[in-house]
Amino acid sequence: MRKSNSRFSTFLVLGWLFGFAWAEAVSGYVLEDSHWLTPTIQMRVQLGGPTDIVLADGSLDWNASIENAMELWNEQMAGTQFTWTVAPPTTPAADGDGISSMQFSDTVYGDDFGENVLAITLIDANGNANTETDILFNSANSFNSYRGFDTIFNGVSYFDIHRIALHELGHSLGLDHPDDFGQTVNAIMNAHVSLLYGLQADDINGVVALYGAPPNPPSPVGNAQIVQLSTRGSVGTGDEVMIGGFIIEGGTSKKVIIRAIGPSLTAAGVAGALQNPILELHDGAGVLVQSNDDWRDSQEQEIIDSTVPPTDDLESAIVADLTPGNYTAIVSGAESGTGVALVEVYDLEPDNGKLANISTRAHVDTGDNALIGGFIIKGPQSQRNVIRALGPSLSSSGVTGALPNPMLDLYNGNGGLLQSNDDFNSNTDAKTIRAYGLGLDNDYESGLYFEAAPGNFTAVVRGANDSSGIALVEIYGVD
Repeated sequence: MRKSNSRFSTFLVLGWLFGFAWAEAVSGYVLEDSHWLTPTIQMRVQLGGPTDIVLADGSLDWNASIENAMELWNEQMAGTQFTWTVAPPTTPAADGDGISSMQFSDTVYGDDFGENVLAITLIDANGNANTETDILFNSANSFNSYRGFDTIFNGVSYFDIHRIALHELGHSLGLDHPDDFGQTVNAIMNAHVSLLYGLQADDINGVVALYGAPPNPPSPVGNAQIVQLSTRGSVGTGDEVMIGGFIIEGGTSKKVIIRAIGPSLTAAGVAGALQNPILELHDGAGVLVQSNDDWRDSQEQEIIDSTVPPTDDLESAIVADLTPGNYTAIVSGAESGTGVALVEVYDLEPDNGKLANISTRAHVDTGDNALIGGFIIKGPQSQRNVIRALGPSLSSSGVTGALPNPMLDLYNGNGGLLQSNDDFNSNTDAKTIRAYGLGLDNDYESGLYFEAAPGNFTAVVRGANDSSGIALVEIYGVD
């Protein structure tokens, strides 16, 4: 028997409202009358990428946001898993074609969406076994992908495709609306989702009732990790060497590799690269833990085994097992050499503790000699971050020649600009940053709050009016 069961989503003053359905009420969560009986649910994702906006959570395109929603469901269930292929947005699709697809559309396979409809899930089943679920996002609406409570970006109000996808994928799995059946629970599957933007305990209980729980399932929040931190800047002599600090939290010890890269930057188009970087690792008390000049001189095999050895023999690297605490990596030039260098910290044991932050001090100049901090977030969960650019306040720490007015830009992995800040108090997120104890006393310094989807990100510090001086870029994971 073939069943077609539509879901639709509209935005109301009370919150996000998602459709209606017939269902069987169970404690808290509510089950539909069919679900998947297969070990995998094959979806075809065909939304493409926006050409007019940069997605606010750092997702590189619509498909990435949708795929992440499937990954979040996958980590909470054992009996089935979403898998997917990617197809062009113009790929033909139809209800009953045997292919579960996710796409933008201006109609529901030829029928009108109806007023204020955001998305529809069409479910085909044979008895209690789903055979196809199509999710259509109404292209008449303005979508973005974001985490958190803000809905307005660059003066435009958007609907969040990520949380809508989480909800609609829940329908695909066989979950319905608890609040439509007298249940009072927090759930992404409620008809009125309100400000929730992640899976809740009730959602997970429902999917576990259908598909079972995996061994040691993660909490639905707080499990994203920063797995790589890097900063590129100018290395001078004396107080103008590059100083990178990082923090390790949790676990008993964590294996990392720290690298100081110089000569190979030339191949990446960086002018004036430091030709022979020297790397020192110090603990929180300032005691030297290890040092290295040319990386093949010591720990060569360990560095090769890390899978990220430097590509130039004059570059430096250290592999270390570090207990939780604060550490400092200092990059200088052999024989007082100067130039542009990159200091990097890679997490070689992401399942043991966390890399919490990096803060790197270096000279900021113009053009390619800006101070550039990069970080990689491993998901599928999102990560809250605070990024800061300090200059004037360094003077009180005895630093001469501090950058008088640092400006901060944050980019996604495609180089799309996500956020900017010049003076700290002009940032609407200043209050949030202060709540994490990371507020800035000097208004000429800059700070950003950013809840990121998994991916690669870059923070760039420049001086206002092409000024130069010593600055500090800091990247904090604050989950």
